Amino acid sequence: MRTGKDAARARLWQVLEERAPASGVRLPPERVLKDLVGCSRETLRGALAALEARGEIWRHVGQGTFRGRAPR
Repeated sequence: MRTGKDAARARLWQVLEERAPASGVRLPPERVLKDLVGCSRETLRGALAALEARGEIWRHVGQGTFRGRAPR
């Protein structure tokens, strides 16, 4: 059973609190996160985009996804 968008966002937030509690901490790769959250990569990417828009995470191609605001 796959997780819906709202449930995926809520579960992703729980994973963030467990795996990346402080700003600057690197999150696991998408292939791992999708399994932890229990959703497709498409749903995961939507949830990540929502968190990035709120400034909760930042992403950089080739470096990964990190907790907190992007460095300037």
